[in-house]
Amino acid sequence: MRDYHIHTDNSFDSVAKMEDYCKRAIEIGLKEVAFMEHFDSNPSDESTGFFKYEKYKSEILNCREVYGDRLKITAGLELGEPHEYHKMHEEYKKDKFFDLFIGAVHFVNGQVIHRTYNEQETADKIIEEYFAALHQTVKTANFNLVAHIDVIKRYVPEAMGSFKPEEYRMMIEDILKDIIKSPLAIEVNSSGLRQKLKEPLPAYEIIQWYKDLGGEKIVYASDSHRIEHLASDYHRLEREMKDLGFKGFAIWEDGEWK
Repeated sequence: MRDYHIHTDNSFDSVAKMEDYCKRAIEIGLKEVAFMEHFDSNPSDESTGFFKYEKYKSEILNCREVYGDRLKITAGLELGEPHEYHKMHEEYKKDKFFDLFIGAVHFVNGQVIHRTYNEQETADKIIEEYFAALHQTVKTANFNLVAHIDVIKRYVPEAMGSFKPEEYRMMIEDILKDIIKSPLAIEVNSSGLRQKLKEPLPAYEIIQWYKDLGGEKIVYASDSHRIEHLASDYHRLEREMKDLGFKGFAIWEDGEWK
């Protein structure tokens, strides 16, 4: 098992230590951990400017020296809104030693998705605008892994009704088709299972559509911000992905998914 989406105190919303994650990963038998810290560029994002590359690099190298004979330690970033900050990301990445990048959408039309929505907004508008932004990010593809495809369902107010993937199937399948044509993989993000959603991100229906359309490259990711959430619900995910017809999960090796 491998966890391709982990946050440490190098991200603004975690206080967990990289070394503690490595110790825990070895304890539970993980083969690989990928530290994918937030890298955001929107001036309104509280994460913008928080990430410090030299600190992160030092910790990665130290952990590789101490634990590298028992654990593969992958260095990466979770890039916010790649379709909006493509040039900035490419410039930043030039002289850095990262192995892997996640693409994510946290802002739509300049506004963060975990905000208070007003009465004039509708669930359809919120969700459709999110997926339109995600599609633009997928088309940018200056990253390797698509993060939490339907994360918007976590933030749409309950009063507006629950998220039903079938209502947005055409939009979502268009995104999935472009992912499948690209070198990208999708993450099956287990964070929703430990939260009130009680399902992964993306939802089972979306994962099934991806499979039915010919998609094969899935990876497991906990989106952990706390040590105890590392690889959470992985055994359940493994059973459920087999039920959906997946034979296994992709592994990042030599700059590609295998």
